[in-house]
Amino acid sequence: MQSVNRIIFFVLVLSFFQNGKAQDKVKTFYDSGNLKTEGIIKNGKRSSDWSYYFEDGNLRAIEKYRSGFIVQKKEYFESGELKVSVYMLNASNALQAYYYDREGRLIKSGLLNNDQQEIGEWLYYSDTGELIKTLKFKDGQIID
Repeated sequence: MQSVNRIIFFVLVLSFFQNGKAQDKVKTFYDSGNLKTEGIIKNGKRSSDWSYYFEDGNLRAIEKYRSGFIVQKKEYFESGELKVSVYMLNASNALQAYYYDREGRLIKSGLLNNDQQEIGEWLYYSDTGELIKTLKFKDGQIID
């Protein structure tokens, strides 16, 4: 299945030039033919907006890239509610992340590194919005 998806990925890459720089418009599809992913690769790196879809066609996530690095991401539940909101902090390689439950309540927040692993202090909240615990992370691992 993955080899079929890879073949489809490479076959569906449409090359074009903008401002004299090579860009590839990328689209991948589910076996059903529905759109799975679309975005732009510029000079070998992800660029601009990337959109990801559930197989039923509903939006799963949007990522914004600059020079190959993610600067913003929004991920959604299949029902359309916001699940995750991530954005790059100014003058930092860290990403601020907020995770929500299906009712839109904040369940945890903290920082991610460029590999989207937890770093620093993370805050966890109850269903009523009360802070229930704080954990410290380094490269996705809990530390004391």
